[in-house]
Amino acid sequence: YLYRELQFGLRQAIAAKTLDELLGDKASLDADIAAWVRARVCEFGIEVRGVGVKDVILPGEMNENLNGVVQAEKQAQAN
Repeated sequence: YLYRELQFGLRQAIAAKTLDELLGDKASLDADIAAWVRARVCEFGIEVRGVGVKDVILPGEMNENLNGVVQAEKQAQAN
């Protein structure tokens, strides 16, 4: 049950954020997931003290697109 609620909380938190927010502020993501899970498991006597997202891994094509954007921004700054 706890694992499933963590998965649902993660999906809710990710769906509510832009890509920049996901990559830039993991602490906010952690807080959103923890709030979701705590609200659902407390009635079963489960106390969630913390949740931590270590890495955000993007699918291959999305990662390549993001790298292209970063390179274009750096090129624009250099010019």
